[in-house]
Amino acid sequence: MNSEASRNGANFSGKSGNDTYDGVAPVRKFDANRYGLYDMAGNVWEWTVDWFSASYFTADAVTDPKGPATTKEHVIRGGSYDSDPKEHLRISFRKGYGATAPGIGFRCAVDDTPESRKLLPTPDGR
Repeated sequence: MNSEASRNGANFSGKSGNDTYDGVAPVRKFDANRYGLYDMAGNVWEWTVDWFSASYFTADAVTDPKGPATTKEHVIRGGSYDSDPKEHLRISFRKGYGATAPGIGFRCAVDDTPESRKLLPTPDGR
């Protein structure tokens, strides 16, 4: 992610452009992505259901790797307000974390099925 071009699209690593926050920004203060999702990079790390193992997440596993069955740490991803944009602000970056801390949140999600698509709006609002 180009850090200068993304200053208006995410809360990370100091203040510049639309990013006027020292810490966590309120939800929806930056534009949605092309899927209509807000705050997918920056603001707070996203705690996921996947378990973390450094040896499991490799360049070979490019489509929704699930991780090991269990470990001591969950995967966090997406970066936060104090992240280095060159390293952390990309969906493919994962790291393990075993406890709660400032800068970590979660996102409610549903499986992408025909049934769930009927319940949710499309990115264009229809």
